[in-house]
Amino acid sequence: DDEAQAQQQQQRQQGGKAVLARSAWRSLERVAAAAIAQQSGWFATGAAKFPSPETSATCELFSRLLFAEVVDLDQLKSASWTGVPARYRSLVWKLLSGYLPVNTRDRTPALFHKRAQYHSLLARYHCDVVFHPTGDPTVNFPPNSVPKGYLNMYREIAVDLPRTLADGFELFGGLNEVQQLIGRITLLWSLANPSISYFQGLSDWVLVLLLCFCSEHPLFQGDVHQIAKLGSSFYSAVGEASPKFMENTEADVYWVLTRLMDEMKYFLADDFEQGVVSMMNKMNAIVAQEDSPLHDYMESQDCRTGQFAFRWMVCLLWRELTIDTCFRLWDTYLAQLDFFPHFHVYVCAALFVSFSETLLDKKDFVELVTFLQNLPLLQWKNADVAQLTSTALRLLQLDPCTHEAEEADGAPAEDVWRARRDVTLWRYNAERRVKKIGWEVIRCRCGTALVAKVLLLIVSVAVLVLAVLLSLVLAILDRLRLRRLRRRLRRHRSRASAAGKVLAALTKQGSGGGSDALPPGDSDAKMV
Repeated sequence: DDEAQAQQQQQRQQGGKAVLARSAWRSLERVAAAAIAQQSGWFATGAAKFPSPETSATCELFSRLLFAEVVDLDQLKSASWTGVPARYRSLVWKLLSGYLPVNTRDRTPALFHKRAQYHSLLARYHCDVVFHPTGDPTVNFPPNSVPKGYLNMYREIAVDLPRTLADGFELFGGLNEVQQLIGRITLLWSLANPSISYFQGLSDWVLVLLLCFCSEHPLFQGDVHQIAKLGSSFYSAVGEASPKFMENTEADVYWVLTRLMDEMKYFLADDFEQGVVSMMNKMNAIVAQEDSPLHDYMESQDCRTGQFAFRWMVCLLWRELTIDTCFRLWDTYLAQLDFFPHFHVYVCAALFVSFSETLLDKKDFVELVTFLQNLPLLQWKNADVAQLTSTALRLLQLDPCTHEAEEADGAPAEDVWRARRDVTLWRYNAERRVKKIGWEVIRCRCGTALVAKVLLLIVSVAVLVLAVLLSLVLAILDRLRLRRLRRRLRRHRSRASAAGKVLAALTKQGSGGGSDALPPGDSDAKMV
């Protein structure tokens, strides 16, 4: 009976957790949907209306925005929605993510501080290690100081690193310096964020950011395809030209990744798997509303979104798109970073619906899944991505949640969303501070206890030494006293013997012997 009650209680807790995650997702999606829709001044309604990011007018616009003393972030977001020129993409992503200050005077000290902080975190979490496909890290941990889950995370990342490949890039084909860099960033973020921790696909996020930031090097001038020409000599060539470039780039990638994942945390409700399932369920609902025949056909073939869309959600379509089209899509995501996980669900739904006719021609479950896991997107251009984001925006505007986003007090949905997001961020930071303070208190207590133990040991040793010295002194004093007593005893014995002789002599004299009765030469007797 007790086991049955415990099992029922556990089931109720799990069910309550799932309901909480779903309700949190619904409350977030209402305000986020309207917030994106209200910013429709950024958007266009068709791919033809999107200007090319590489036109002279677009490059001039970005040059004017980026090289101002203080960057106008709102205008930069608006311009970035339709794509960023390749030569400016690295700088724009760092600004849109909040990693770089908008004031140019503050950038140098901010970068110096954040990069130094990254290397201190590497040492703190023991992440400056070499990754091997098999085996454990060669790190000498102090006793009882191995971070929780460290070895399991290390093994998972070491196994997944060889899978982190980019077509045409030989430098990512083995466990070389670049993949070691990816492993360090991934391991550090996973240990520093235990609420989500490591998941397959996180290294893809790191790879996208790394390629973008490496293209900033003067050798490439924003053209990421120039990296492929160097092949396996990429790391040495970049290191010779700029010795600190890769070291600084590693820190930049980590902090921008942290900013992106901070936004993703709000949509995962502190439960990675449940959060991704909620995103896939939302995508399924959007498809059912937009293309009911396709949805019904997928249901009839028992083809669920989790069988193909999990990778879409987790990897942000990196493994489906080419490098150029993926960069173009991420330009749009970073342009509205606060809501990009929500908008990504609509992008995945738009991608799925765009192949409706092809999917309806598939005959069985195997053909459906095979096609969805290998979409023909290698020939896509930036205009196709623009059309995809345009369709996603239309699906967002048609969603009933968008029309329910006004709150009862009449506040704009965007303000409500930002207020809730700020509260969530404050709670998250407060929890981190509480945990940090707790660890500091534990460390202080451990330090105080250690000092107390050392002092107690020193006092104990001192008392023991004093006790030994005191016992030695007492033993010496006892020996001296014993020697004096023995001398007195011999003296008293000698006098007693002399007194006996005198008594015997006197007794003999009394009987007529005289003084000659004393033994000759006995001085003690004669003295007596």
